[in-house]
Amino acid sequence: MPNAPKRRGFNRRTQRAPDRRPSAAKRGYGSKWSKYRLAFLGKAENALCRICQRKNIVTAASVVDHIIPHRGDWKLFWNPKNHQPLCASCHSRKTVTEDGGFGNKRKDSTDMARKPSKSAMADKILEMEKALDQGKKAYGDAGVIFNELCEHLTAGDEVALPDGRVFRVIDPFLDKAGKPKKAWKPAGFSRFDWEIKAA
Repeated sequence: MPNAPKRRGFNRRTQRAPDRRPSAAKRGYGSKWSKYRLAFLGKAENALCRICQRKNIVTAASVVDHIIPHRGDWKLFWNPKNHQPLCASCHSRKTVTEDGGFGNKRKDSTDMARKPSKSAMADKILEMEKALDQGKKAYGDAGVIFNELCEHLTAGDEVALPDGRVFRVIDPFLDKAGKPKKAWKPAGFSRFDWEIKAA
């Protein structure tokens, strides 16, 4: 065809959108994190993906995930209680739901004035773990602490029911306490009151 328009080949280098995020090293994922990641995943208890384990699937963990997204909070970034081993697939799914990828609402972008800081929330998690370590007498205190944590994690969400974020935080504690996960139940919709059913 003599009048056909000239075609140019697709050039990936010119078509790629600029990356607006800082480099991985600037976001904290430099050589120090790489060494930590290898040490963390090298421990026997961190060899398998936690999410897959809950589904009775055996998958090797390859990523150290931040249970609560740190959003630049370095205390939360390096807190080992905020780390869990995941496979790349589970980590990608979790990140997409939390960071607002593929049209999802960003999970923790709600009114921060109503919420404690993420460092304060991490301290609550540590406080709850101490309460569980102290035995049965501490369950009441642990319940109060976890209730506050639930309110923080769910504040501002349109659906007032516990979601995956809540269970990702409580499951390790229930495992440690030797309680079945169904022993904890939400009692109410506007506020999360958690209780342990009598055995």
